[in-house]
Amino acid sequence: MSCSLGRRQNVEILHYWWKTGAQDSNVLQNSSRITITSNLQSSSLLISSVTARDSGLYVCEIVVDKTSLLYTYTGNGSHLLVTVTPVISLWIEEEKALLICEAQRFYPQNLTILWSFSLMETQSWDNVTENEDRTYTKRSTVKITSRMWGQSVTCCLEHRSLTAPLSKSLNLYGSVTSLYHQLFPVRVLMTLILILSPLICQLYIHFAK
Repeated sequence: MSCSLGRRQNVEILHYWWKTGAQDSNVLQNSSRITITSNLQSSSLLISSVTARDSGLYVCEIVVDKTSLLYTYTGNGSHLLVTVTPVISLWIEEEKALLICEAQRFYPQNLTILWSFSLMETQSWDNVTENEDRTYTKRSTVKITSRMWGQSVTCCLEHRSLTAPLSKSLNLYGSVTSLYHQLFPVRVLMTLILILSPLICQLYIHFAK
């Protein structure tokens, strides 16, 4: 980012100030990541290894001496937006029969999670949390229905940091929960046998006499 006053007569530039945000915000100083270079004509601000925390408005102020009077000129500022690409995770919580897709540590906040099936057919809910480094984590949770078992499902992320949607797939027929659902008729039959076995034994003894 650069800042200059342009050609003005009888003006002596005394100092450049770089600030973040509004008027009463922090004044930037040279550091390991921030380099401010100034001369009589202009000033430049360079930020290296930018992170989500660096996103925001940067304002340049110029203090000048004009005919022994001090004036301050403030620019409109420059907006810096740092985008951070999300990391996608997809897994099953088998005990609760939940399918979870999570987008981790992305910036800015607006991100869309899409599924390969209609959410009208099941229960779903989303939640977003802000991390300590100002990035975000978003989770979409879906209740697994009987129609989903034996199928491959896909979670897809759309975000401004991505040139193309980011997706991940999972097969629902390879889990313990899936096997549990597939064996449901067998479990019902075994339960009925255990319940009715005393009655069957009594009937057998009765007719055997």
